[in-house]
Amino acid sequence: MTYQELAKQVDDKLYPDVKGAGGLANALGKALAEIGSPLAAAATVDFIPFARVEGGSRFCQMYIVAHERLFSFDFWTMGVAYGKGWC
Repeated sequence: MTYQELAKQVDDKLYPDVKGAGGLANALGKALAEIGSPLAAAATVDFIPFARVEGGSRFCQMYIVAHERLFSFDFWTMGVAYGKGWC
């Protein structure tokens, strides 16, 4: 995959659902609740659209891309990145 610039704000045209939910963490939290997940999303930084989900020693971070509808995420455990992807 080529370099993708992370969004600095939510673009209404690319992410109307994220904008409507009030941000990436809210949209992800809603999606988790809809599938009955015990996990919750939080926004631990406020300078870019960002969401983080934690469970024990593991966590996932999610971002959105600037010029196309694309969600970027990475997975961590005990300080080590063990996966990343785009959807």
